[in-house]
This record gives sequence, C-alpha cells and structure tokens, in this order.
Amino acid sequence: MSAQYPPVSTENTYVFSASNLDGDTRASASCGGIFYVEVIRALDDEEVLVRIASLPSRFYDKTRSYVMIFSRDLFRQALILDRDLQELPSCDLREVVEAHAANIRSESPQEPVVSHSNLAPSIQQRQPVLIDVPEEALQKALNTMEVSEPILAAARHRYPRLWGRLRRWIELALFRAALFALEQQKELQDAIRRLLVSRRCGQRLIRVLDVVREVDQQVTWLVRVEFPIPSTF
Repeated sequence: MSAQYPPVSTENTYVFSASNLDGDTRASASCGGIFYVEVIRALDDEEVLVRIASLPSRFYDKTRSYVMIFSRDLFRQALILDRDLQELPSCDLREVVEAHAANIRSESPQEPVVSHSNLAPSIQQRQPVLIDVPEEALQKALNTMEVSEPILAAARHRYPRLWGRLRRWIELALFRAALFALEQQKELQDAIRRLLVSRRCGQRLIRVLDVVREVDQQVTWLVRVEFPIPSTF
C-alpha cells in the first residue's frame, strides 16, 4: 500500500526546523533555527517544488530565497504558519517546530537533509539540480541552434515519427541555455557540460519544471537537470 502524506497547498506558508538543511543552506536560508516554505506546485505523488527563505517576506527576493524539491515525506515535519504560530515569539516558535520535527523523525529516522545540490531523495540513482534559466540565456542558446526541415515539420504538424528528433532538439537547446545561465558558476557549468557529452541516447536528463514571469516582465525557465551518478561540483 502506498504511503499516505499530508496534503500541501499553495495557499499556505509552512515553517520547518532548520535542522533539515545542510550547513551552507542553513546559514543563508534560515533564521533563529527555522525557515519558511511556500509551495510552487506538486511535481508528482512524492515530490513538491518549493521556495524557501529565512523569512516569508524574502520569498520573492532571488538573492535570499531558493527553489528546491522537497519530498512529501519531509512535509510531515512542517507546520502551517497559522495565526497562533505567527503570534509566538521566535524562540517559542522554534521550540514548537523542533518538537514537532523531532516527533516525526523518531518515526522515520532516515529522512535526508536537504541542500542546494541534494534537493530530494535520489530517484533511480539520479541527483536533481535546479537551474534558473533567464530568457536571455535561452535566446542565446536558440541562436546557436539550426532548425532543420524535420524539426519544423515535427513542430508544425506533430508527426509522431519525428517527435523523438524534436525532443532531442529541445533538450539540446535547454542544455545550452543552462550553460549560458551558469557562466558565473564554473564548476556546475563544467559538470553539466560533461553530462551533455556523456549522456546516452534515450536518457531524459533535462526538462522544464516551471516558467516564472517576474514583476519586471522578464521570463525565467526553471530547469531540472538529473545527474545519473552523484556529482562532485
């Protein structure tokens, strides 16, 4: 029988114990031993796309918030930030949250700590990494791509026999866009370049999770890259 997880909602703000984060993430995304989470959307029955920050007011500050993937099992440790919790002093709120998390962990002690590079429990030995790809980076990638007649035919007429070629073309464009977006993160950029070169035909290692339109009307694609083996970047 499949596990039963608590429902999650985009309408709620959740509060977690900072003990669920690794050291680097904890330092930048938590405050006073806790951090806050808003749900972007459920990815499937076991994973949820979220944004985390040290304070709810920082959710939309990209320099002080992070998009991650949480397992639904991890959400068992969350408390909904209702009015009663909002009125608690921060030290009391931390105690309530930590007590709840400790109680849940005692039932499932193997729950993993989450971090920037280990965003969710591994699925089929793959390690997912999330990358924000701005519209400019995607346009740069498309400018390097040749659009052949079969690709145009597949896009215009939806010929089933050409779908595989169209999918591979789109995935290559996404890989190139991710490389442009990571110009300031050389280690991760190199890791993705190695993945691009070494991937086997048929492996689907990159996909778009979400498209976000910012207040300034700039569009950002949230791209998920899955490394088949643990990465060292």
